[in-house]
Amino acid sequence: MRKTKRLLCALSALVMAAGLTACGKTAAGPETVPPAPAQSTEAAQSAPAESGAAERTRTETVLLDGQETTAYLDVTDEDIQFWDSPSGGTLLAAARYPKALPGAADALESCDLTDLDGDGNSDLSASFRFGEDGAQLLWFYADGGFAYNEEFSWLPGETPPSG
Repeated sequence: MRKTKRLLCALSALVMAAGLTACGKTAAGPETVPPAPAQSTEAAQSAPAESGAAERTRTETVLLDGQETTAYLDVTDEDIQFWDSPSGGTLLAAARYPKALPGAADALESCDLTDLDGDGNSDLSASFRFGEDGAQLLWFYADGGFAYNEEFSWLPGETPPSG
């Protein structure tokens, strides 16, 4: 049990450090689109984007099933969406926030897509700054989608977890 706690503490510290040094905003800032309707992960992965969708300017390299894939991000008030093309295309995955984060697109400071658990899929750590208040959210990729990890995350107004 003690080794597990130490491992989780070290993992949390790694995620926080990586989040501070990972991706930054593009000069124009990320484009946003309305959040995808609630649907099963399998349906979301094959759902085509609405025609006329805004051009996505933020890109990340995502590891899915051991294969590196370029993903185009949409950051909304409800989630971070990963698409396979700059406009239109297929939704690869979405990381839904546990509650709405108004202004998340402008507040996103950094994200990190390191495979933290060694399963061949990127896990996501995202850091936000809402004025004087911060947030750090962590999702593990499992069963074809991102699963929010409450233990190593904190939302605006919450105290960061201690090791």
